[in-house]
Amino acid sequence: MLHQTFIHKLCSSQVISFRAVRAALILMVIGMCFKTAHSALGSLAPDLIYRKDLLQDFLMIHALDLGKSPYLNISELKTMLLPQVSTEIFGHPSPHPPQVVLFLLPFRWMSYETFATAWLVSEVIFVMFAAQLAARLLLESKSKRDTLLVAAVFFAASPVRHSFIVGTFSSLLLFLSALIMFAWIRNRDVLLGLTLGMACSIKFFGLTIGLFLLWMRRLTPLWIASTIYFVSLVGAIYLLTPTVVMDYLQHVIPAVEKLYRSDSNNQSLWSLGQRLFVGLYPPGAFLLTIPPLISFPAAEPFFRIVFLPIVVFLTILRIAQCKDLRVQAVSFISLATLVTPLLWAHGLSTFLLLSVLVFQYLRKLSFPTLQSLVGFFSFVLFMAGGDFASNIIGDRSHVSFAMSLMVCFPAFGASLLLLLLFHLERKA
Repeated sequence: MLHQTFIHKLCSSQVISFRAVRAALILMVIGMCFKTAHSALGSLAPDLIYRKDLLQDFLMIHALDLGKSPYLNISELKTMLLPQVSTEIFGHPSPHPPQVVLFLLPFRWMSYETFATAWLVSEVIFVMFAAQLAARLLLESKSKRDTLLVAAVFFAASPVRHSFIVGTFSSLLLFLSALIMFAWIRNRDVLLGLTLGMACSIKFFGLTIGLFLLWMRRLTPLWIASTIYFVSLVGAIYLLTPTVVMDYLQHVIPAVEKLYRSDSNNQSLWSLGQRLFVGLYPPGAFLLTIPPLISFPAAEPFFRIVFLPIVVFLTILRIAQCKDLRVQAVSFISLATLVTPLLWAHGLSTFLLLSVLVFQYLRKLSFPTLQSLVGFFSFVLFMAGGDFASNIIGDRSHVSFAMSLMVCFPAFGASLLLLLLFHLERKA
């Protein structure tokens, strides 16, 4: 009772009014938007532009010009195609699927600098469209002011800022997720199939959504998604040759997945067992070494192959019980994000859709005290937890297991938001 009284007094205090808190939050969002703009534009500077993740995609599409496999080590491709660039880059093949080469062919005629600029502009457009759909469907508002507010929050988010800086497909995936959400809520099976197929082709995204559609016998979107995926795969095979694609499937995926499972920045659910029972002892390309919570390597395969699938299945069952189609849509998108094999901080940008719906439910319930505090805490972890962790850990090469958990603050905050949404939907 004591803590409830304290929380009630804190939230009902007249010292800090609601208007003051709202003004502070708006100023914070505006400040973070400026930070995003400054960082994004700064990433195009000559000394930073070649540090982008996008460089590997440029090298992949131009490897075809030399008759080379796009799945040679990226450092080898850089030496062949950009010998004048001294920036160090990782020495393993790209994990991006063959369909990415097909998707990026329209950019093949561009120089790398033009490509990086064009992609940054594209990312901004993707985020703006996603914000518009989120405002219309989740806030149920057509107001330009609400759309601008949602867009400001999206641009202020750390995952979006990191995507702009590094140059990734996360903003595109956020846009495709918004379209998946739209199709799910409006029962547009054709659009659902098209967008799900595109997302799966680019990022192996949406397996849990496909399993649910199969379970519910919604075969139309499932067939369309499967067709999109396999047609794009056949196109990639034609472009790259069957040998290259088979090499990617048989050798590149297992090697890169094993490598990145030891990367502390990978926040995928499938890497959790490695953290808990094996520890993270990555090669020289990744510096952070982390001991396990319990040294029991034999438990890791069981945890990954048995325990986690059970958790994912139970989560699917819980989502299926939700009556609000908006909750179903954003929850499946969020779960699909968490179970992707490689999940970096910028990949969590799809959780922005979930955040908007959590806010809408809190508003609908007149902002209950405890739930609002949990929502605020979770949102801050999700929005800025990664930046906080980076500042604390700094340049350390070895940290304790407890300290290493800070790296997962964004994923932890995002997961708390998902659990909070389940609670709010039931309470509403």
